[in-house]
Amino acid sequence: MKLAVVSAHGQADPPNGYDYYDKDKLITCQVTSPVTEHGILWECRGWSGTGSVPKMGQGTAVTFPVSEDSMITWIWEKQSYKLSPAQIASVITFVLIVGLSVLSYEAKYALPMVVLAGAIGGLLHEIVQSQGKYILPNTDATGNFCLGG
Repeated sequence: MKLAVVSAHGQADPPNGYDYYDKDKLITCQVTSPVTEHGILWECRGWSGTGSVPKMGQGTAVTFPVSEDSMITWIWEKQSYKLSPAQIASVITFVLIVGLSVLSYEAKYALPMVVLAGAIGGLLHEIVQSQGKYILPNTDATGNFCLGG
């Protein structure tokens, strides 16, 4: 019996294409999800099938006996893009640099503005890298105020 596998993303097992199996052989088809390709996050929402493959289903795996020529098509959904904390810090730094530059149109303020923006960017970078553990105000085990963890 012939089984066709179609997956637009990720690693399908069995892989994309055709494979031949003995009649009534128990087959498990699966994909790895989620996957990132070219900076885009894709999540498998299930499959559609013909022949011996169940008509529709959710999840990343299905097992069935192959009793006739069949096809499984994996259904993928593009996920919304979310900024990482480091990217958010970069955007804030960029906005600060541009905003402060526009507000200080005199050349004599250019160097202090660049230094200030760099300091703010460095602080934001440290906060993101430490996930707030070593820079942000906190309390220790006894309830005393301190900086960091």
